[in-house]
Amino acid sequence: MVEPRNNSVQTPTYKVLVADSQPVNRDVVRQILEPMGASVTETADGREALDATATVAFDLILLDMKMPGMDGATVVSRIRASDSPNCRSPILVFLAGQQTYAERLLTYEFDGTLTKPLVHDQLIEAFIAYCPQGSARSEAERIGPTRGRDGIIDRSAIG
Repeated sequence: MVEPRNNSVQTPTYKVLVADSQPVNRDVVRQILEPMGASVTETADGREALDATATVAFDLILLDMKMPGMDGATVVSRIRASDSPNCRSPILVFLAGQQTYAERLLTYEFDGTLTKPLVHDQLIEAFIAYCPQGSARSEAERIGPTRGRDGIIDRSAIG
């Protein structure tokens, strides 16, 4: 069988789960990571996040610490204790000035934290650090900056 020729460079697809009760936060993550080769799955609460991780293997999981129904700490604890395909996936949590969680982080198996409001470069650095094979770094360099002069996301640069 002859394979069709494709002269374009294929960007690897990394599966990323973002769980946050605020749609705008999920949209910002999507707008930043999709041009870098991420396929972003969104959930609005902890229960949905846990359900999503039961069958789909994610390369990176991003969880808000404060979600309705089930917080990020509970979600990560249950993922790590499960036999899901994500029991060893990297999990980062969003913290919005929640210093009270700092000590709890030591007792849960998070891989790291991201601050809220979301810092563009911090999210890109985390994605590059945790995506497999490091290919996202070259994609990030190829697409260049995705922020406008005022630091706000320049949607025209994203696509």
